[in-house]
Amino acid sequence: MRGIVLFIASAILLVSLAGVGNAEYDPPGPPAVEVRVWLLSFTPLDNFDDGWNGKSDIRFEATGSAKDGQGYYTYFEYDHDTVSGKIVPKSKEGKEVMQILYRVRECWPVDLEVEIKATDVDNPPVDPDDYLGSAKFTVDKTLKKRFYSVVIPGKFVVNVYVEAVPVKEDSDKCSYFFDQPETKSSSIVTKSGANIYDFELANMLKMWIAEKGFANMLIFFQQCFGGGMTDDILKKIDGDIAVVSAAKHDEVAYGYNESSVGVKVDPFSREVIEGLKSGKSAKEIARNVEKKDEYGVYANKRYNGYVDKRSEHTQYKAKGEGDKVRLGKNADGSEVKSKHAIVFAGDPDDTYDWTEIKGFVDMLKGQGFSDEDIVVLAGSGRSAANPYVDGPGTKQALWNAIKDLSGKMNKDEQLVIFVTDHGNLEKTEKALDLLINDPVKQPVPVKNEELENEDVWILDEDFLEVLNTTDDNVPYISLMILPPTEIIEEDLTYEFLGNVTLHLNEFELEPEIIEPVYALDELPDLDAYEVVFPIYDEGILGRENVIELSFDQPEMFRPFTVEMLLISTGSIPRVIDAEKPVVEEPPRPELVLELTPVFDVANETLILSDSPILSEDEISELIASGDLFALMVEKKDWYNNNTHLVPGFVKDWLGNTRVNVEILMDDGSVMDIYMVVENAYINEFEKGKLNDATARASLSEETVRRIISSDDPVAEVQKAYSNGEIQYSGVGFVESVKVEVVKVIVKIYFIISDLLG
Repeated sequence: MRGIVLFIASAILLVSLAGVGNAEYDPPGPPAVEVRVWLLSFTPLDNFDDGWNGKSDIRFEATGSAKDGQGYYTYFEYDHDTVSGKIVPKSKEGKEVMQILYRVRECWPVDLEVEIKATDVDNPPVDPDDYLGSAKFTVDKTLKKRFYSVVIPGKFVVNVYVEAVPVKEDSDKCSYFFDQPETKSSSIVTKSGANIYDFELANMLKMWIAEKGFANMLIFFQQCFGGGMTDDILKKIDGDIAVVSAAKHDEVAYGYNESSVGVKVDPFSREVIEGLKSGKSAKEIARNVEKKDEYGVYANKRYNGYVDKRSEHTQYKAKGEGDKVRLGKNADGSEVKSKHAIVFAGDPDDTYDWTEIKGFVDMLKGQGFSDEDIVVLAGSGRSAANPYVDGPGTKQALWNAIKDLSGKMNKDEQLVIFVTDHGNLEKTEKALDLLINDPVKQPVPVKNEELENEDVWILDEDFLEVLNTTDDNVPYISLMILPPTEIIEEDLTYEFLGNVTLHLNEFELEPEIIEPVYALDELPDLDAYEVVFPIYDEGILGRENVIELSFDQPEMFRPFTVEMLLISTGSIPRVIDAEKPVVEEPPRPELVLELTPVFDVANETLILSDSPILSEDEISELIASGDLFALMVEKKDWYNNNTHLVPGFVKDWLGNTRVNVEILMDDGSVMDIYMVVENAYINEFEKGKLNDATARASLSEETVRRIISSDDPVAEVQKAYSNGEIQYSGVGFVESVKVEVVKVIVKIYFIISDLLG
């Protein structure tokens, strides 16, 4: 960077106040957040006596490991003769404040190391001897820890506060789909109790819809663990498909409480319905849900580990041209020739479930779907209260509906699926393939060679936490059993399977549900029977579990195969807002938390006031309209620390100057300031005029602000001077000649610099 101080009067403007630049976000994890590191207080560990008046000007500044971060510095005058102990920054009004040291935008969770540096800047220029020391700290990734005491050895204890503020406008950069592990499954709750697992739904759509051909699919899951349904579908089926879910594969979904029923549907369903109605694409709908969901990651003013556990993360993934698909349209925007929809709610036991079902059906009809185009499967089926329902919310009913649709499907057909109500999470062993040769009790081994004890089924902490989310669920263990052929042919299947007893940690469980299963693979035939063993006492399940099987009637026993085993949380309802746990944040020390932080532009700090939280645009506007003199004073020390950029001949000719600066303000008034420059350092900078000035400068407020906010302030000064927007001249004959000579020399200097690069 070349030196530009032909007009030293303008030199202090050469710093940009621009905010954090375009960050390079690094998923995984919504939300996009701005991480802010604030200085709360500091305690000197030394008196810093300079041998003169005992005062020191201490500068704190911060840098971070994120390359796109923005560091700031702040100054304190410390007098060991009058001040002792902890020092807390205060505003001009005497309020305790936090001062910004560093900020950066990135995706959640936070990955950041911050270094705080202390310097004694009493006598410019700042040289290596003024450096007092520095220390680093690593920010907790989920901000469960937000207060840090950073020790600069022998010099200071610096107390800082770290926060992460969601940034909606950058949501696209952090939207992320979380794949479900192979050992877990999600399922749709049904009225019959035999639930629809993610791999089953994927196989149903593969064998009946994908094989017949289709134009595109739009699929929506408003249920707990709905994100886990997505990966199975997209792995099985090719084509233009988009899947949106209210929650990740391992988290519950949220909904309004009963007092809101009849007035509005839940946030996820609301945005989906409005998006489809207004012609938005699948991707646009997903992004709107993520940003506008009152229970989503952008609904909180501050984001931390506690909030993370209480937010639903919208999940979106597409295949082919699925991003571009709209209701009733092909990916290229043309009309599909035919369309069908399935609306499914297995056990809608609350009024708000029916509100969503009816709302989605009404939207479809308003967009050209006929009654014949829509299949509604919910609860026990059609009733006087719900005449638009076509059948019960069972696995068999869904199988039949998809099978029936296959006869109508073609390559120009759109299929829309909307699932609401409860969801389950399962630990799954899909390739158990265990042959039972004896009726006596025997263990069911885990197919995992890394386990020290293959007879122990391990449930992780996250699974157990979900299990205990509500008292309304009944966990269960499900076995997919293929009985002997002769048992099936003799129509003894249900009696035979009713003799299977499951032992969980020495407690006997009896089968309560036995249903045929047709979608364990992609072929439309009988694959097995699902045998469900409810666990009415959750205390039986623990982290380590031993599962054993026995057969009650030895005389009826025939060898059979257990193809698959699932341990399920049971039906987890959406958490209504009245039940959402409220986690109180620890108070910021010595600050009044009831008040809202707002920027004090002149001091580049965050003060506490009753004003609402400002948006980024409002913050930028405040900075733009801040006190101009205060902004210029802020940059004096930056200039003094960068005088090495000034060409030596300019220092020789103009390095000792007394300058009056006249600034024409936007409101028509004039601001007069002066500066005293000695050996190219600005020693005085105040409002007013010097009677013995040796030079004068003039420029407009608009020019000053443009230079301050420019990404390249040096180039902006050059441009402003060349355009005549900055005037600089000497006072008296000798000084005037000096200035004119230097102007010519500097022009030659810049030409040579340009030629040499």
